[in-house]
Amino acid sequence: MEDGELSSDGNMRAKEQDSFFIRAPRMNKYQILKELGADSRLTQAELARRCGLSVAMVNNYIKELAALGFLEYRRRNSKSVTYHLTGSGEQKVESLETGLIHEMADRLDEAKQRVADALLTQVQGRFRKVVLAGTGALGKLVFHALESAGISVIGVCDAEGPRQGRTWCGRKVYEPSEVARAGPDAVVIADAGLPKKILSILQNLPAAGIAVVDLGARPMKAVFPDSPDESCPHGPGARHAGLPHACSGCGRH
Repeated sequence: MEDGELSSDGNMRAKEQDSFFIRAPRMNKYQILKELGADSRLTQAELARRCGLSVAMVNNYIKELAALGFLEYRRRNSKSVTYHLTGSGEQKVESLETGLIHEMADRLDEAKQRVADALLTQVQGRFRKVVLAGTGALGKLVFHALESAGISVIGVCDAEGPRQGRTWCGRKVYEPSEVARAGPDAVVIADAGLPKKILSILQNLPAAGIAVVDLGARPMKAVFPDSPDESCPHGPGARHAGLPHACSGCGRH
């Protein structure tokens, strides 16, 4: 049987529609073998829950893996079966894991390039040093994308704050109120879950001559000093940095 012949049920297809990537049957097989290698007593229902598959799919995969000589059944009693990896099954896990690591590395490189391209399209060479806001998975990806594009990350800020001289990836962690004093050309927001209090401070930085690129926004949003702010109470086209006094609606200049 070819890997592509096993199809998902309706619930699985619905979940896949929310993702850019459809999980391949090879990944499903790898997960099932990996889980059973760690605990041979897992039921098909528990395997389905852990692997995000239907019980029917798990049953089909187990039959296939057993037919290929990677698994064997051992009946404990009339109602209980355990599943055990054979020597070939253990080798298959190692082979799949190696392939997965190589593919993930390729996707990581592709993701870094996509992030760098998206950023460079927005900023068009306007800055060379930034503070990164967000230290989660997206923050780590953006950090490496910026550095590979020749844009220096001079510091970071996040919801945890700079307690006890904390650093992240060798960079100083700043309080949001300290970011402007660090002297970046821009702040790149790479965390859609930053608290509103932090976001409100960062989003006012264009008034201090610091650009803000928000990767957490959908779509990505870039605001530069003296650029129009469509959300300002002054209306579309208002330029905060150009106003002679604070905006009465939002408090910015």
